[in-house]
Amino acid sequence: MSIFFIFLDGVGLAPSGPHNPLATTVMPGLDALLGGPLTLEVAQQRPGLLLRPIDATLGIIGLPQSGTGQVSMLAGVNAAALHGRHQPHFPPVALRPLLAEQSVLNSARQHGLRVAFVNAFSPGFWQALAHRRIRRSASLVAAEGADLRLRNLDDLASGRALSWDLTNASFHQRGEGEGVPLITPEQAAKILLRWEPITICCSLKVFSPIWLAMGG
Repeated sequence: MSIFFIFLDGVGLAPSGPHNPLATTVMPGLDALLGGPLTLEVAQQRPGLLLRPIDATLGIIGLPQSGTGQVSMLAGVNAAALHGRHQPHFPPVALRPLLAEQSVLNSARQHGLRVAFVNAFSPGFWQALAHRRIRRSASLVAAEGADLRLRNLDDLASGRALSWDLTNASFHQRGEGEGVPLITPEQAAKILLRWEPITICCSLKVFSPIWLAMGG
């Protein structure tokens, strides 16, 4: 059996309505699986399927944020409670050792399971990280803590990795796409499924185009 962790940043489970784009976006695969669009009304549990809303505040007052929320999902702890508040964007520095040690990726490896981190990183990303223009995401901290191989543009070009936008368009927009083909989301799904025969735990982080349009 294979397990795929796909983190779609910036998307929540909301009621159907004119202000919820997921209520009207055509997604044939999910629509067939759920019996309708990905909205709160189709939350369900049956053999082979569990879709359940979760209170992202985890009992902490304030607006839930990615930094602490992703630590909670990856490490199985109430990161906002440990940190004393919700933190946006990146994991709190004080919680990074905990995340590296207790993440589901590291736990799977310690139990002898095969684990892969599928996201590809460009030289520009590592340069920005070295110059502190960006910081490590929760998923990267978890992958490094599990001592997973971090994939590059050669992996992406040969179909052994995926881009955070699935289509590789972001690398071309930044002038880093030489040799990297533009692909469709359907092709990206087929690439991800290639890990199935050999991978027990596979992690991929994807950013929502809606969230990016808002300046995330």
